[in-house]
Amino acid sequence: MSEYGYGKPPKEYRFKPGKSGNPSGRPKGAKSLKSLVLEELSVTMEASEDGKRVKISKGKAAVKVLVSKALGGDLAAMRQLMGLMATFLAEPEGSDTAQAPLTESDAALLKAYVERVSGTSERKEKEAGDE
Repeated sequence: MSEYGYGKPPKEYRFKPGKSGNPSGRPKGAKSLKSLVLEELSVTMEASEDGKRVKISKGKAAVKVLVSKALGGDLAAMRQLMGLMATFLAEPEGSDTAQAPLTESDAALLKAYVERVSGTSERKEKEAGDE
């Protein structure tokens, strides 16, 4: 068997200990865009509500502005608000994703697939043939 090949380069070409194969890759601790947006929306700020200064999150402030613009007749804001409402009202409370209920044919297909993958239908056929 050869000491060189796929995944086994000659020793002089292997990465030295402590050196990366991608030195300019993603830096440690880099955050995703999603985490950056969620972090920024959770920061509190002072806002004026009913003539009083209150502290609310930036996300809540953005939603309040969207709702007030939609109620004020801004059609683009109304479309955005309706889209958000459709998305959030369609999913059950406390769930992260909306799921439609299975129809009878979907349930039958899923059951047949699970039986085929787990081998239960083959076992039942063998047991029936052995009797």
